[in-house]
Parts: sequence; C-alpha cells; structure tokens
Amino acid sequence: MKATELSLPEFLLAEFPVKTGQPDDERHFIVHRGITLIEVLPLAIMTELLNDNVVKKQYTYTNPEGLTEKFILTYHTNNGHFHGFDQFELLDKAWKFYENYLRWEDENIDTGMKGKLN
Repeated sequence: MKATELSLPEFLLAEFPVKTGQPDDERHFIVHRGITLIEVLPLAIMTELLNDNVVKKQYTYTNPEGLTEKFILTYHTNNGHFHGFDQFELLDKAWKFYENYLRWEDENIDTGMKGKLN
C-alpha cells in the first residue's frame, strides 16, 4: 500500500499517555479529521471550568451495570465548518464515536475481569 492511499479516520481518541496521578490523567479528547479538537468532560468533575460563552453540549451514558454517567463535550478548536458540519451536529457525531468507545471499553473490562476471576 502506498502512503498516498492512507486516509485519516473521521475521529481519533486521544488521552495523556503517561499517568502522573494528576486530574489530567482522566482527560479524553476527540480529534475530528485532524483539524477539530473536542474535549470530553465528566460532568461531575468539570462543570465549574466551563463558562456560558463556551460551545458545549451534555450527553449521558448508561453502563451495563445501570449507572448513568453524564459528560459534556466542548471545543478547543472548531474547524468542522470546513467539512460542512454545524457546531452541534459535529458534537453529536463525536458523542456517538465516544459512546461506542465507552461500550467497547465496558465490554472488554467485563470480559477481562471474568476471565481472571474464573
């Protein structure tokens, strides 16, 4: 395969690779097409950091144990208009991507724990 045949996925998940025990350890970011940066903020922890002038949207995720978690997605850089997305449409698409990641993570954690306990 030639390098010119490679393409970027629509979304990429990013986090700090080295954990230092600081609050930044839990930060997640979604990169859209390499030009837009969205941060995922757990609502319970990060609400005080956002003022009313920040573009943001709240989402909920219910894990397999029935616990509902609330998140806010907000922009660090928003260039989605170059691809024809309005700012809230792009947050919705990024949330679907992140929600699928959460499901995958829950399934893998559950599978991994069962394997170690049996």
